[in-house]
Amino acid sequence: MIAIFIFTTGNLLCGFAKNFEQLIVFRVWAGLGGGGINVLVLIIMSDIVSLKERGKVSLLTETYLMIVSSIRWSGSRSGRSARPASGRCVH
Repeated sequence: MIAIFIFTTGNLLCGFAKNFEQLIVFRVWAGLGGGGINVLVLIIMSDIVSLKERGKVSLLTETYLMIVSSIRWSGSRSGRSARPASGRCVH
């Protein structure tokens, strides 16, 4: 519950950030909560899945997370390269 609270408050504070420095601090706070949620997912998975099947489920889970992270990374890289040469975003 603490991890969910930290994640939620961090994201809420990101929405109310007044400058870039606050946004960075609040994103770090939300990231700590997100890491705690990942740990909770692994703990719950170890309670639900038998020891015999845990390797397969863990492999599937980690493969899924790797694919999603790669897609997110490639999207952020392509978005950055799509900006004009001046570095300013055009709205």
